[in-house]
Amino acid sequence: MATLRHRPFALWIASRVASGTAATLLRTVWAWQLYIITGSELALGVLGVIQFIPALLTSLLGGAVADAYDRKRIVVLAQLVPFAAG
Repeated sequence: MATLRHRPFALWIASRVASGTAATLLRTVWAWQLYIITGSELALGVLGVIQFIPALLTSLLGGAVADAYDRKRIVVLAQLVPFAAG
């Protein structure tokens, strides 16, 4: 693949894979720790719902906003918020 020969792009892809793997491992540790503490499958289900609802709501809201406003401005604002917070 010619794109992976471009070193900055290959490093970016590697960092995305590492970040995704770390996030998945962290969520697994949270669930494991919750189960060890509570011993309850119901608590694991509630944790799953709590993690899913924000993603669902923001995707629905994001879709409505993307349809109503200029997408270029939305992307710029979406990039500026984490930049300003950091």
